[in-house]
Amino acid sequence: MDSHHDLARSGPSSGDVPQSHVELDIPMEQEDTGKEMYCFICEDGGQLVECTFCRRNFCYRKLSDGNELEHPACVTLPDLMADDDKEDFPCPVCLSTSQARFAPYIINRGTRATLRIKSRTSLIVLIFCIASLEQYATALCMQLEAALGVFEVNLATMCTRFEAGITREEECNLLSQLIPNAPYHLAVVFLTESNPGGGWFAASGKSAFQTEESQLLRKMANDSHILAQGASTVRMFGASCGVNLPGAGVVDSIRSHMKSSRLLSLVLPTAPFLLYSDFLHLFPELFLSLYYLGTDLRSTIYRVWGKSDEVRRHTGLIVFDRRDRESDVACTRLCYAPRTSRPLGVQLPAAWSICGCPDDGVGQDDWRFLKEQQHRKETIFSYRSACCGVQLNVAILPFKLRSIKRNDESFIEEDWQSATRQFPFRDSTMVRMKIERPDRPIVLKDLCLGGPWTIAGRMQAVSR
Repeated sequence: MDSHHDLARSGPSSGDVPQSHVELDIPMEQEDTGKEMYCFICEDGGQLVECTFCRRNFCYRKLSDGNELEHPACVTLPDLMADDDKEDFPCPVCLSTSQARFAPYIINRGTRATLRIKSRTSLIVLIFCIASLEQYATALCMQLEAALGVFEVNLATMCTRFEAGITREEECNLLSQLIPNAPYHLAVVFLTESNPGGGWFAASGKSAFQTEESQLLRKMANDSHILAQGASTVRMFGASCGVNLPGAGVVDSIRSHMKSSRLLSLVLPTAPFLLYSDFLHLFPELFLSLYYLGTDLRSTIYRVWGKSDEVRRHTGLIVFDRRDRESDVACTRLCYAPRTSRPLGVQLPAAWSICGCPDDGVGQDDWRFLKEQQHRKETIFSYRSACCGVQLNVAILPFKLRSIKRNDESFIEEDWQSATRQFPFRDSTMVRMKIERPDRPIVLKDLCLGGPWTIAGRMQAVSR
């Protein structure tokens, strides 16, 4: 980052602006303010990075520095951005001017908010993780502190590994940071890996071991026992791949634990391979909606997860929720379901895997939607590939799926059935796909002739 510092000392150059990978329509700062050696926000010195566009300087710390620096910096940079002088740095002011949606780094202070309402409710955030995901956990903790701090939410945070846990002294220290005699909420976030068929990892590396889901939840509950006793609400949010959730008894064991605990809700992603960097950035906005605006959980999920096109396509969610500690625990699976590529939540195969045409990297956007029609109790969706015109017809028996619209987008909700101990929808018996060659297209209305397509549909017809 020495090159950044040299640029800061030299002040604005008289030549052309260096080439940049980030295109922002920002007027260049031409005046020499006389403060080239100081941070634009806090007017302090330290490690400085120069904005690629306006030439202002900002004090920074590296993400890998953790809490080692004595004084907090105004921005926290990923190590790659800090170490590579060819990486662009658009400052918070330029990002605000260009109305950029995301910053490629963490803004710790200096952001502006209007019409803020001071909340008397406090929030404690505990983040548990395995060693291999500790850097993600630390970054998330700093993002939450920055986002909630802007809105003056009284916040106490702690990040720890599962094996280290939380001592009673640390719990008391967190409580001492809250507003005296005021209500507070407890939010627990955990980052781990899953085992196919059931189980979460409680440690990584050479000492890696896995445990049952209910046992890991119980351990986190024991570690936060004092905090949970006085909390108005206790909620948990998991960040792990969902390969363990279809395992026998997994959902039931989680529900059983919640019934005997103070937990009001638990939210888990369902993606078989979770991209943590894509998923974790939802939490600042999620917590602002829940704990600052006071929005209910389901509305918050659709407001945040449901509006993020990248995340809703990447992973669905399983939500365990109840109104109060005396109520039964409901379990609902949420899935993004655009008709053009994921009808009723069923993932379409890539077109090239069927027709054999070269893969152009577009994936499921290769399919062109043709028509949706009802056939008995089934719904038939028809598509044609953009490459060679192969026709794909998909028959789905919705059974107990609920199709809903939120923010002009389609989603599917499915409730857990306690009697059968499973989600009732089964791809193997309730979905059938047929392929028609490009040179022998079928008339779409003829698809509704004859009996049901799916195995479950035929069984229902026979049973009547």
